[in-house]
Amino acid sequence: MQKEALGFIVTHMKRGDNILKSTLYDFIVETLLKSRTGERGWAALQEPPRCVDAHTLECIYILCFEAVEKKEDIRHFRTTAACITDAIATLIREKEEVVHAEQWRKRQEEQRAKTGSNMFDEQATERATKQQRKEEIALAMQHGMEGR
Repeated sequence: MQKEALGFIVTHMKRGDNILKSTLYDFIVETLLKSRTGERGWAALQEPPRCVDAHTLECIYILCFEAVEKKEDIRHFRTTAACITDAIATLIREKEEVVHAEQWRKRQEEQRAKTGSNMFDEQATERATKQQRKEEIALAMQHGMEGR
């Protein structure tokens, strides 16, 4: 379910980029505040947005705890939250690109298994055959001209 939501959000990123970032920003602000106040058990009760998987959630927690340790959340709260948001949005986009690449590779392997060959090899073979045929015709024409 999360992968489908992530895929939907990322594929519609151009018009929904602001929605993703605002959702992440709100979640990160809440996480920074709770990290700073040190409430007990808040992480277990906190419900992450649908676009955030377990790995991304862990990255958010690490970046927020690191900001609290360095006291960046006190000095430059908005800048810190915006930087973390940008980093997480980039992470989500890159993950989606990797997922698409893996799906493409998987489809290519399935295609090879079905046909017993590579589609690109077939195209290269076809081009080579056409080129060889053109060369044979040119050679035949040259021999024909020499015979006259």
